[in-house]
Amino acid sequence: MNLPSDCKRSHGLLAEDIRTQACTHHRQSYTTTICRVLFVDEMSGRNKVRITVLRRFDPSEVFKKSPVKQTASFKSCEDFKDGQEFIVAEDMATPKGFCTYAWNTIFGDVKTLASGGNFPWYTEEGVSISCCSDGLRPVIFKLERV
Repeated sequence: MNLPSDCKRSHGLLAEDIRTQACTHHRQSYTTTICRVLFVDEMSGRNKVRITVLRRFDPSEVFKKSPVKQTASFKSCEDFKDGQEFIVAEDMATPKGFCTYAWNTIFGDVKTLASGGNFPWYTEEGVSISCCSDGLRPVIFKLERV
């Protein structure tokens, strides 16, 4: 039994293993196949990924009243500028000047795109919209396979 192509695309898969497993991402059971990731770099290298800062939110845009007491008055994230672009090289290193917290949050999506995967909830291939995990002042990113 083979995984459906949308499962392969969304997980960035190039290979399959015969075992018993379920693809919980698609809420379907595949009784004879398991997703085994064989990244492109094991064969010929990964793709670059462009990260574009679409929008930084001020806490007042997210909440009328902050749900927590802050130690200081926060504005929108100062680590990024709207429209700023970063390129993730094939070695998957954090781009220079990129916030470590934001990188840790979006890395899974970056890795999927760099490995040739796609997300089935977008009609475009090689693209994703992600955000950092700062709940008071999030930053929205567009990720594109280059």
